[in-house]
Amino acid sequence: MMLAGACTLATGCSGPEHALDEDMFDVPFQTMGDPDPPPTGQNGDDSVPLWWPQTLTALYAIGSQALDAGGGTMISFLTKPPVYSHQYFRSAVKCALREDQAVRDPITGETYRGWWGLADGWLGAPLTLSEQRWVSACMIQKLNAFEEPVPILLEGAHAAIEPDSTLQGTYNLRESTAFGNLFLGPANSEAYVCWEDDLANACGDPAQAMSTRICDTSSTCNLTNLGVCGSGGGSLEGGLWDYFDSYGYTETIRVRLKTEDASCYILQ
Repeated sequence: MMLAGACTLATGCSGPEHALDEDMFDVPFQTMGDPDPPPTGQNGDDSVPLWWPQTLTALYAIGSQALDAGGGTMISFLTKPPVYSHQYFRSAVKCALREDQAVRDPITGETYRGWWGLADGWLGAPLTLSEQRWVSACMIQKLNAFEEPVPILLEGAHAAIEPDSTLQGTYNLRESTAFGNLFLGPANSEAYVCWEDDLANACGDPAQAMSTRICDTSSTCNLTNLGVCGSGGGSLEGGLWDYFDSYGYTETIRVRLKTEDASCYILQ
């Protein structure tokens, strides 16, 4: 998609190389600060390992239980999840919980803090289907295959991310809308994205920009690129894209960018 960072349309860039080697992920995780309060935030999550079966299996396991096992400690697993899964646990918690909520990972020792508050009841109960979808859409929109943190504004038909005209004046470029469910296990997980007109106007090839931002060059990416928003059965409801009639989803999230942060990533 259209993302900001060191890469530009003129120079192009290549995404990080990935191999299915768990040792490469066995490093301490660092928490990046967000520039402004929610519903703004940052993307920058590595995209490729999300689509691996081991990661989706771990997300299925964590979403089917209450997040807090007691005393602010996150639920543990009968078997140790792959180390790289924990970056997506962090992302899921950030999307789901509020700023004043947090859980500690019993394996890494890291405290995962909430931000957007799309499913704050997860602390005490498994994610509902609707909550799975809200958190998933947020996680998809936080992906950036080049791991270049970019300020973003999330918008959707959810009280935590309702459109705000003041913020829209700053984040005035509509990039994309995403929806899906990453908590159904490897065989059933879904991820969809469409590009907004603003992306098409700024990028000569919005389809490539979209797929590159979320998937990089991974052949295992489980993303379905729907093309321009509105195609494939999408309809505008209150200014937001709704894909209920075609895919059964009302839990869709739009990303807005600041115009000065926009660039089109192109692989060379």
